[in-house]
Amino acid sequence: MSTDVKIIVTLGPATGKEEDLQRIKDKGVNFVRVNMSHSSLEDLKYFIGLAKKVGITFVIDTEGSQIRTGELSTNSISLKEKERNKNKLNDFFESFWPETKLAIKAALSAGKEVLKIYNNGFTATYKKDTTPITEADLRSNEIITQILSSSGIYLLSEENTENNFSENLSEKTPTKLWIVDPLDGTADFINKTGEFAVMIALVENQKPILGVIYQPVGDQLFVAQKNSGAFFKDKENWIKLKVNTQNKLKESKAVVSKNHLEEIEKDFLDTVGISSFSQKGSCGLKVAEICLGNAELYFTRTHKIKIWDTAAAYCLITEAGGKITNILGEEIRYNLAEINHQTGVLVSNGKIHEEISKQWSEFIKRNPN
Repeated sequence: MSTDVKIIVTLGPATGKEEDLQRIKDKGVNFVRVNMSHSSLEDLKYFIGLAKKVGITFVIDTEGSQIRTGELSTNSISLKEKERNKNKLNDFFESFWPETKLAIKAALSAGKEVLKIYNNGFTATYKKDTTPITEADLRSNEIITQILSSSGIYLLSEENTENNFSENLSEKTPTKLWIVDPLDGTADFINKTGEFAVMIALVENQKPILGVIYQPVGDQLFVAQKNSGAFFKDKENWIKLKVNTQNKLKESKAVVSKNHLEEIEKDFLDTVGISSFSQKGSCGLKVAEICLGNAELYFTRTHKIKIWDTAAAYCLITEAGGKITNILGEEIRYNLAEINHQTGVLVSNGKIHEEISKQWSEFIKRNPN
């Protein structure tokens, strides 16, 4: 299977030549995402010609649409319309809740420090539960805690809890609380894959109402706010996210864990006929792939996944039109009584969700171990 790496190609005067694309293709990459934020239609046509010649499939990111297979279609928009959409989305930032803006500030500030540590060297140690931790986890937590404290809202962070939790958790789940993962994907941080993120969610009445996911490597920011939509900030532009409409299991693509994928999960994908899948670090970034339309499914059966691994992603996928439940298709709630998702997590574009949960229930009865 060829590598399915998502590479951002920014069009403009510095766009790579044919040999640059050929080098990408030679590495096994057959899929790139094109950033049109600084491009002209001439730049786009030039790139399409090169990509077709080399044989690379690509998605063109425009304001609110994705054009697959490298074809200019009726979904294409004029530069004038693109500018109007950009202004509309940039203006929308001003309508974000104060809590959303605060969460963005915290994520970006923490991400900046995380990236500095990532680039300058670090050491890893291990917690009592054997999971790794680095200076970046702790420094990110410190920055986020300090910034969010001004809201006066209770904060639950992975790095603010002991392994038994009881010493640090509130006896009763507050109506509102922050749920934070200061560094989602610590193993990938250590392994230098770049696939890690800072994640912040605000939960109200046990449901996430805003989510911020920031990937420092590549400066990728994802933001969602209840009843307002899900957005991806590319450079200076806000792009609205929408899951795709694929509804055929055998034509669907899964994104799965890079470090914790189990054989039984691979067997399940084979059983339902999903042969196309990629592995990625960070739960939040896997869900972001579905929101970008690059995949239709993410699932894990492990009971080790915790509410800070999914809270921000919950809001993102919901506002992008997708769905998140436990692996049995049951509703997820976020409260302090149960930190772990005991029956795993299932995230999809919504079109294949019920079928996947049904198939899993039948599959696990036949494979109880």
